[in-house]
Amino acid sequence: HHLVIGPTKLAQTSSRGVGCPNDEVAEVYSLGCSQDVGINLEHKPVMSQGERAEFVEDVSKTRWLYNASQARDVVETLEAGQWLNPRTNRIKVSKMTYHANDDLLLTTHVHFLFARTGRIW
Repeated sequence: HHLVIGPTKLAQTSSRGVGCPNDEVAEVYSLGCSQDVGINLEHKPVMSQGERAEFVEDVSKTRWLYNASQARDVVETLEAGQWLNPRTNRIKVSKMTYHANDDLLLTTHVHFLFARTGRIW
C-alpha cells in the first residue's frame, strides 16, 4: 500500500513567442507564433525524448494541490484564468508517496505534452 505524502504539484513550460512570417495575417486571426522549448512536438515524441528533454518550469504558473477537497476549486480557477493556454507545451503533475512494506519514498511525475495541432501525448 502507498500512502500519499504532501501536496500534488502542477507545473508547466510554455513556448516562447517569436515573430510570425506574416504578421498581418496573424494579426487578422488574433494568432501569435511561438517556438517550442526543450522538445520538438511537431511529430509524436519518443518516450526517451520526453524523459531527456529539459523541463524549464515557469514558476509563476506552478500550483500546489494540498488536499482532494481543494482540487476541484483550484482546477476551476486555473481553467477560468487560462492557466492552460495555446503557448503551453508541457505540464508535469508530481506526487510523492510512501510504500511502507518496502520502506520506499517515491516521486511520480506524469508529463502531458501538447502539440501545436492540439494533440496531447
